Amino acid sequence: MKNEKNKMSQLASKYWVLIMVMVFALGYIIGNSGKDSQNINEHNHEVSKVESKVWTCSMHPQIRQQEFGLCPICAMDLIALDNEGGDNEKYDPNSIIMSENAAALANIQTSVVKTQLAEKSLQLLGKVKPSEEMIYSQ
Repeated sequence: MKNEKNKMSQLASKYWVLIMVMVFALGYIIGNSGKDSQNINEHNHEVSKVESKVWTCSMHPQIRQQEFGLCPICAMDLIALDNEGGDNEKYDPNSIIMSENAAALANIQTSVVKTQLAEKSLQLLGKVKPSEEMIYSQ
């Protein structure tokens, strides 16, 4: 009886060793196949790093980084920023910079506003109170 149990435990341990070796081999194969595709992607991005120094997120344009990576907000890949708009180092998040082609496609029209200085000045004492009828909220 002990002899049969001993043989069964040896057989079970051999199967466990065989299963563990197969699992590690499969993990090694899968792990190395992912590295090959990452190296290809890194190679493609390194070529475009030379072209542009500033990287931004397409969903969050306020994100600006000096190297390729992931957006800290949405984890999307950063894209190279187009240098047509001018100096990207002095970026104002409240400004809109468009190329001439993009402005033509968006049908953007601008005009110069002229102001005239008042000829007379008037100083009064008082308080300005907003009209509650004109205040709206959504």
